[in-house]
Amino acid sequence: MHSNGLLKWLMIPMALVLLFIGLKIFSGNGNPPAPQQADSRLTPEEAKTLGIEGDTPRDTVATLVTQVRQLRTELQTALSDNKAQREENERLRQREGAIDRRIQSALEQRQLIHNHLS
Repeated sequence: MHSNGLLKWLMIPMALVLLFIGLKIFSGNGNPPAPQQADSRLTPEEAKTLGIEGDTPRDTVATLVTQVRQLRTELQTALSDNKAQREENERLRQREGAIDRRIQSALEQRQLIHNHLS
């Protein structure tokens, strides 16, 4: 069975979220965080533009978890839609095969009648 390519790509953000959470949990060793470089901080205007002006790290993690859950839901929907499409395709192939057999049978009968009359 082939694995879904979308599932592989969705695992990357999920792994990053889990890695981020793991680092947050295990990095609480009492050392103060290293000071950030002045140029790496967002200005208030940039934060507002990104919609994160009041977000705490907890808010960011909650947002990421919500997005991962939404992606999972969308993935499950896509997988069930794909399954339904495969089943429909198989049903149509079987129907097409039955129609082909009926046409072939009718052609053979016509050929027999034509040969019998000749």
